[in-house]
Amino acid sequence: METETAISYHDWEPATPVASDTILAVIFGNALFLAVGKGGTVRTSVDGTRWTQQNSTVTADLYGACWSPHKSVFVISGDRGTILTSPDGVTWTKQSSGADAYALSAVVWSEAIKLFVVVSGTSQLLISADASTWNPQNVGSRNRRGVCWSDHLGLFLYA
Repeated sequence: METETAISYHDWEPATPVASDTILAVIFGNALFLAVGKGGTVRTSVDGTRWTQQNSTVTADLYGACWSPHKSVFVISGDRGTILTSPDGVTWTKQSSGADAYALSAVVWSEAIKLFVVVSGTSQLLISADASTWNPQNVGSRNRRGVCWSDHLGLFLYA
């Protein structure tokens, strides 16, 4: 499977293959594309066509990623409670999530309230203001796979 790039929504072109069967999420932040996936895969690209493998320091599957311009940090979430941070997308530091037995399936940053939120398959969300100290919040439901922030509505939505 190949990745594709487009300057507009109707002009897609194949990019250099990045073994996208291993890629589970891709984001853009700090003038850098960041792709994460199976087996600790982290790849970066400045143009979306040429990709560089980075050393994530973990072998867990990585499911989600976000960029905080306020904190100048990328955050990745993954299997076995994995949370990784990086200021540049190249050098990664493992953070303690306190949720080592769970898959952390998605992460998002809210610029408005300066907060990261991670969702998991448990009845808890993890929140952090600094990307290094993570606090559980009980939400009473299970198997959450995605989360987003709406500036317009001023709320997080998780599903």
